[in-house]
Amino acid sequence: DVGNMYPYVESMKVLAAYAALLYIWPSIIFRRRLKGTGLTFRFAFCSTVQIVLLNGAVLGLGLLHILNVWVVRAAFWGALAVSAGIPLLKKKRNEHRTKARSVKNLMMVNCGWKIFLVHKIEKPLGFVKKEWQNYKGRLPEYFILTVILLFGMAFFSNGAFQESSYGCMDQYTHHTWILGLLEGKAFSGGIYPEAMHCFIYGMHSIFGVKLYSCILFLAGIHISVFILAAYCLMKEIFQCSCASLPVLAAWLVFDGIGAKALESMSRLTWTLPQEFGLYLVFLCPLFLIRFFRKREDIKRWYRDENLLVFMLGVGAAVSLHFYVLILVFFSCIPVVFVYFRRIWPVKRLISLALAALRGLEAGLLPMLAAYALGGE
Repeated sequence: DVGNMYPYVESMKVLAAYAALLYIWPSIIFRRRLKGTGLTFRFAFCSTVQIVLLNGAVLGLGLLHILNVWVVRAAFWGALAVSAGIPLLKKKRNEHRTKARSVKNLMMVNCGWKIFLVHKIEKPLGFVKKEWQNYKGRLPEYFILTVILLFGMAFFSNGAFQESSYGCMDQYTHHTWILGLLEGKAFSGGIYPEAMHCFIYGMHSIFGVKLYSCILFLAGIHISVFILAAYCLMKEIFQCSCASLPVLAAWLVFDGIGAKALESMSRLTWTLPQEFGLYLVFLCPLFLIRFFRKREDIKRWYRDENLLVFMLGVGAAVSLHFYVLILVFFSCIPVVFVYFRRIWPVKRLISLALAALRGLEAGLLPMLAAYALGGE
């Protein structure tokens, strides 16, 4: 039945647009920065940098009165083309030269067919072998984590499939504000953190996914980031994944006791700014812990990957919801108390303070600009 398949097709569209916008695009644009880094850093960096970038770009275009679907598409695909195209051209030239030399050697009988083929597949096979050696011992852990993520996404998406309507009145309000962005108006509902609205606007305008479907299914998909962020934090604290996975599994199968517990769980099934940004409550203290545990000297705060993600996390928090920023602040306080001695010398304290201030600036800049232009 085509009618029964419709919500599943729409949810797959939302999932594809979500993955492309939040992970694939920044992975290509910032591939030099991500090269050689761990999976946790890549996940956290992509989960935060795109929120800050989209918030600044969409709202900036709106304040300049040039916000348009085609402008956003041109900027998105243009940046991707420039970032990916130039290196591909250079690579193609090098491959052409290498190929010419290989063919020449082959024609001159300097090497046989077997050696020729080995040279062609040696590099990709080496990459696959290296990745397999790095992660083969953690396959059971990744398998269990994948099962937990899939179960969590199914659990928190169930309501959207059972009843194809918004779960609370606030979602209709946010829908209206995103429509304001589609009309080219920034802060159409008043000056308020709009990073989630900008992200959904990007999914709709760039990939053509229906706005209603984005808001309906996004929460059940985005919960995967919440779970992954919690897993990474617990793994850093316990220094063991064996303790993290059972905790996540227990949380997902726990139905709650009383109306308050059920209400708090149900809010995670709705696409709301505060719930959308709750993953930052885990990511910010995670990279603060990693910063304190690393005792190397820092010349520039932005060259330290832990402070960089911490800055992006603060920027994403303030641009998503002020309550998220408050929660991030209180989740980082215990970390500061535990590692208080490692704040010093003064250079480390200054680097940490600068990272936090730059994050606040990145998130607040569109709102401050709107105030300066006479908005309310």
